[in-house]
Amino acid sequence: PDSTTATTAVSPLADVTVDSAMIEVVEGAGETVQGWNVEEWIAVILQVATNREYYASRGFERAKIYNWESVISKMTKYVDSNFRIEPELPKTRATPNP
Repeated sequence: PDSTTATTAVSPLADVTVDSAMIEVVEGAGETVQGWNVEEWIAVILQVATNREYYASRGFERAKIYNWESVISKMTKYVDSNFRIEPELPKTRATPNP
């Protein structure tokens, strides 16, 4: 299975706190709920249930960017550009001229 499995296997609603990574994942393809206000949860669940086809199609499109090849490629580029460690060359001794 690839990383889209978990994303596409759930309904297009995510519980989210302020510092959750789910905000980025669900952006544009679902609704986020901050906190535990019951009325807000009910309103969002009803909104998603009423527009399920819309959210489902957006979710499948959004999930396409979360595949292993894409994630690995982006991570490699990020690490290479921000944490590249150049190998230390062995120090050579100067050889005296005879």
